[in-house]
Amino acid sequence: MSLKIFSTHDLPREEWDRLTKDSFLSSYEFARLWEIFGGCPIFLAQETHGALTSGLTGVIFGRSFYRRFKSMPDGLTGGIVNDGKMDAEEIKSANHEFTNYLKGRGFARIDIYSPRWPIEEAGFNKRDVMTQVVDLTGEYKPSDAEVPRHIRHGLKGDGVVAERIDGEDLESFYKLVLETASRHGQKPRYPLVFFKRLRAMAENDKRIIWPAVYHDGRLAAAHIYFLERGELFHWQGFSSQEHWNLKPNHLLLNFIIEFARRSGIGSLDLGGSPPEAAGLREFKAGWGGKDVCRNYYTHLNGFGKLYFRGKRR
Repeated sequence: MSLKIFSTHDLPREEWDRLTKDSFLSSYEFARLWEIFGGCPIFLAQETHGALTSGLTGVIFGRSFYRRFKSMPDGLTGGIVNDGKMDAEEIKSANHEFTNYLKGRGFARIDIYSPRWPIEEAGFNKRDVMTQVVDLTGEYKPSDAEVPRHIRHGLKGDGVVAERIDGEDLESFYKLVLETASRHGQKPRYPLVFFKRLRAMAENDKRIIWPAVYHDGRLAAAHIYFLERGELFHWQGFSSQEHWNLKPNHLLLNFIIEFARRSGIGSLDLGGSPPEAAGLREFKAGWGGKDVCRNYYTHLNGFGKLYFRGKRR
């Protein structure tokens, strides 16, 4: 068993695609999206008898003393993926080898978000983060009795749900991004080119689900979901206040839950909510969202402890 380090230039794509087939966030394509922000993708792998058996995708940001490693950026799920044939001790060994390598590379900060297996390497601090997950196994019924009424209201309002946003509508989509950010007193986190590249990937990658609601031919709302390790993850949602009477978010969540159940997907992660967003947490709970704890791991070197102490990113 040997440790291999790959860049985008020498990564054996066919083998890596096989290894990450259930993890969109660990994929070569998703890692390269962060080049827009100056990130440099890196792929750590264990090779046994000439085949890749486990791997860890990450993105490096910054230079010199400020270099940071993230798996993955913006708090998205990272950590080890494997070929499904490794036992618990082998996974623990791979975790140790990958994290030990990263610690030795002089990164000011290492972040590994919500890995499937715990990180026990010395120097990593664990932080618990709550998210809300809807269980879709067995019979499903929203917790809030008003949800079905809102869905019916939206359908009567002539809101049409498209399974995937039209690529020609990305300019209109980005107006929703700007409007949504403005309502929250923020600037958009991602530029239009980021979404354009993601939409191009969605053309051939079924792990990206991007439904949208249209009304009279105009875009009213859109959600972006990723299929990650057997679970649907709600990554982003944007809407026009002008069309809120159509209940577009209800229509989109109803669509994605029906999609998940048809596809045999057992859970939907609605994501975390800021402490002050009580209304948002209540909305998610109305769909059956239950609190689930995710573990975030951070390692700071000597400089990192001075510069990043108390900072989340």
